[in-house]
Amino acid sequence: PGLERQLKFKKHYVSAIGEKINISYLDENEKLVTKLGLLKEVLPDHITVEFLEEELPILFKDIKKAKTYFEFKNEK
Repeated sequence: PGLERQLKFKKHYVSAIGEKINISYLDENEKLVTKLGLLKEVLPDHITVEFLEEELPILFKDIKKAKTYFEFKNEK
């Protein structure tokens, strides 16, 4: 429900492929990172997110919070 929705289960991620997501995850140094990116694919143990600088695989176990992101555009 709503424009932005929480992604908790794998089926939520699958339904959001091709959408922008706001994701908080632990990087390789165990540091919490929050970024906005495009969800590209969902595999059994990870997702792939395209950020401005790169495509990055993120393990499900490292994801702390994720939700879809809706960008409001003011076209006048």
